[in-house]
Amino acid sequence: MILEIRILNLRPDADVNKSVASAYDVVHSSCVHTLTREGARYAYFGRSSEQPATMCIFIGWDNLENSNEFASSL
Repeated sequence: MILEIRILNLRPDADVNKSVASAYDVVHSSCVHTLTREGARYAYFGRSSEQPATMCIFIGWDNLENSNEFASSL
């Protein structure tokens, strides 16, 4: 199992709350799309407490090859 961690630095005024259409929706849609890829097992994200404009995405892959294939498709 491979854990991929992606860091997103958002604009300081970006809205990452669930209650409105926002950066949350974009990141959530990206995670849902990622899970359609071969070898993707889970994807979740959260915001840094220390740096609220920073979001972290965690993606679990079966193997490094699946992760690299996804990265090269971007």
